[in-house]
Amino acid sequence: MSRRFGACLLFAATGALLLPGVAAADTVDGGGGGWAPLTVGGATEAFTGTMTLGGGFPAATFTSDSRAPVQVPSGASTYLNANTPVGAKYGSSQGKGYINLHPKADNATSPSTTTYTFDAATPAAGWTFVLGDIDADRVVISATDAAGAAVPAAGLGFKGAFNYCGGSPAPCPTESDVPTWNGAGELIGNAAASDTSGAAAWFEPTTALKTLTFTYYQRSGLPVYQTWFASLANDISGKVTGCPGAAGAPAGGVAVKLIGPAGQEIASTVTAADGTYSFTNYTAAPGYKVRASTPAADCVIDVANLPADLGAGDVTGLNFVSTPKSGEPGDGGAGSSSGSSTGSLSGVLSGLMKLGGAGASSGGIGFESGVG
Repeated sequence: MSRRFGACLLFAATGALLLPGVAAADTVDGGGGGWAPLTVGGATEAFTGTMTLGGGFPAATFTSDSRAPVQVPSGASTYLNANTPVGAKYGSSQGKGYINLHPKADNATSPSTTTYTFDAATPAAGWTFVLGDIDADRVVISATDAAGAAVPAAGLGFKGAFNYCGGSPAPCPTESDVPTWNGAGELIGNAAASDTSGAAAWFEPTTALKTLTFTYYQRSGLPVYQTWFASLANDISGKVTGCPGAAGAPAGGVAVKLIGPAGQEIASTVTAADGTYSFTNYTAAPGYKVRASTPAADCVIDVANLPADLGAGDVTGLNFVSTPKSGEPGDGGAGSSSGSSTGSLSGVLSGLMKLGGAGASSGGIGFESGVG
């Protein structure tokens, strides 16, 4: 009878120390990569909306004093196909939404101002914005950094002008009109201010942005311009081994956190039973860190943070090693005469086995070596 109780106590002790968290998912999917969905609401000269890229990219809200109508088309008929420079890198935007905006009024002195404000500073790589249908109009682009300072035009990361008509599948018949970037923050339509189709430019900011503003001017007619956002994404994976198990043994149930380029925690998980973890589809930028928690009170992780540069591709083998604290006895002391309850799992098991084998009693619980 006493031995059966002792076996139950052993099971309870091991289960309590091993099970929490181990069954939880070891993979967190950030959902990043691809073209951002946008929403819009409000009325003329008082529109608001959202832009969401996922993958740890800070969400954005925007305000605009554009005249009506402001719309988010589906992208079924107007899109950036894989033949465009931006589509070749980020994939086709067909079937993905974008936003149509206008001047505040259709004259040269009444621009609209549309400002995107990010929840935190953006990564300084791994994403793009595209302005389309820039022909009988012009756009002044400005931005601020995390400290509120103006970002130089070079930090906006102008990549090139192109025309998205043509290619396959073609959203419109081939045209050759493209806008001009003046290097000082202004994208200008063709010299004749003629209404054409497909004139566009793309940007990849090289500075972390807190706000991004488009000041949009009419030059002739009733112009409209389009805005798209997209990002690239990569994965991080690794393993935690060691204490409270033997050296090299997998450590399951260990909390692991992903810290974004702006320094904020953007995801967390726990290691699987085999000690592995992964964070998938996070914005392809440098500056990430992975942080593992101490698996047990008498263990220590070898490094506080491991850096991860997702701008260079997937990051694998980001491994942590957990070792016993210096000076801690191997069996933790849970079965010692001092009654300490801070020992490791091995200490708990060792103490209980010693008590059971000796037929001793501790705290009123008896262990007998006989079967009857």
